[in-house]
Amino acid sequence: MKNTIVLIAITLLLFSCSKDDTPPQEAQNETPKIESQTFNVSESLDETTVIGTIVATDVNNDALTFTIATNDNGLFTVNDTGELTLASGKTLDYDIAQTHTIKVAVSDGTNTVSATITINVTEVIENSSLSDDFKGNGPLLNYITNNESALPDVTRTDGRYRANLVNNQDNITLHFNNDQGRLDAKKVKFPFEYIARNIGIGTQEDSQTAPSSNGNSYLFCGVQVHTLSLNQANSSHVVVGHRGNASFTIEGKNTLDGNSSVNDIGANTIPQGRADIRIVGNQDNTLTVYWQLPNTTQNPQNDSWTLYNAIGELPGTAPSYSSEVYIGLITYAFHSTGVPFVGTCDAIQGKEL
Repeated sequence: MKNTIVLIAITLLLFSCSKDDTPPQEAQNETPKIESQTFNVSESLDETTVIGTIVATDVNNDALTFTIATNDNGLFTVNDTGELTLASGKTLDYDIAQTHTIKVAVSDGTNTVSATITINVTEVIENSSLSDDFKGNGPLLNYITNNESALPDVTRTDGRYRANLVNNQDNITLHFNNDQGRLDAKKVKFPFEYIARNIGIGTQEDSQTAPSSNGNSYLFCGVQVHTLSLNQANSSHVVVGHRGNASFTIEGKNTLDGNSSVNDIGANTIPQGRADIRIVGNQDNTLTVYWQLPNTTQNPQNDSWTLYNAIGELPGTAPSYSSEVYIGLITYAFHSTGVPFVGTCDAIQGKEL
C-alpha cells in the first residue's frame, strides 16, 4: 500500500513588535525568534494529522506560547511545543494542488513575534489500496469523486457504504450513453481483482431490505470501471437492483464513446436485491465479471462465483483500457419511479495482482 505523498512547503515571513519604550537592541535580544524551515511530509494525512513543528527560540529561555492568529477556515491548530497539526475533524483535499495561509504568533509573555506561514500541497501520489471496510460514520475516505453534485448524500453509515438517492430530476444520477452520474473511485493498474461484498439496493429505513418493484423501477447500485478521462463516457459497469420488468437482477453495461450496450442475468436471480460482484482486470487490460449471492462471512473459502451470463463478458464493445483505470461505486436511477432508495455495500476487497 503506497502512502499518499504530500509535499508541504512552509515559508515564514517574520514581523515582530515590541514595547515602544524598549530600545531596539534590547527588543532584539528579548523578542522570541522563529526559525525559517521547510516541511516535507511523506505520509498520508489520513493517517497522521501532524504537519510539522515550528521551531522558536528565546535568548532568555522564557517559556513560549504558540497561537494561530489567522487560520484558513479553521483547518489548523498548534500546541505550545510548536507542533502544527490539522484541527480535529479536518482534512486536506490532497487530490488537487492547493495553498493554505495562516499566521502563527509566538510570545514569551512580554514580546511577540508573528510568522505568516504558507502551506503548499505541491505533489500528490494517490493511495493504491483498493480495499475498504467503510468503518465508522462520515464521508468516504481516499476516493476520487466525479460529479459529486449528482448525488451529494454518500457516506459511511454504521460501517457500510450508503448512497441516499432522493432526487433524480432530469435523470441527474443516470449512467447511460453520455449521462454520467456520481462515481466514487480509486485508480488501479492491470491486472487486478475487485470484489464488492453485499452490494445492492435498500430502503431508506433499512439498507438490507430491498425496495419493491412495480415493473417500472430502474434502481441500481454497483461497480464501474472507467477510463482515466472522467469527462468522457467510456466505462463498463455491473450493477445490482431493479431493471424494469427484470426486477431483482444484475445488469451489465459497456459504454463506448457515449453509446451504451446493456443486458442482465434475468429477473429474480438475486431475491435479496443484493449480491457480491467480482471484477478481474486481466493482463491484456480486459475485464472478466463474476457474481454470487451475498457471502456475508466475506471468507473467500465460502465463495462460489458464477461467470456473468456464463461467459464473464459484458455486452457490446468495451473501451480500450490503458494500463490504469478508475474503479469504484455508483448508485443511480432511471426516472423517478421507486425513488427514494439507498445504495449499499458492506465492503470492498481489492488488490493489484
